[in-house]
Amino acid sequence: MAEVAERVGQLPGHDRASFAALADSGTLHSPWQPVGSTNLDGYSHGQYVVVPGETDRQLLISMIDRFDTQADAVGLAAGSAALASRPTR
Repeated sequence: MAEVAERVGQLPGHDRASFAALADSGTLHSPWQPVGSTNLDGYSHGQYVVVPGETDRQLLISMIDRFDTQADAVGLAAGSAALASRPTR
């Protein structure tokens, strides 16, 4: 997320430290994050179009939403449930 914050901070109207603070705050999260985790590393990937006036919060929400949508599309919930139901050795 530090690398993402660095890139976002280069955009007009955005600040690296503010974006990083929001990303690390735990106020925005994915249902795929472990309980209690505020680490969003790995929950943003690809390229994003940042429109003028878009806030750091809006951008971060779109990043998390994209991850969640792609996780749903590949059946992450079913795979996770299958792994959870396997007996441990």
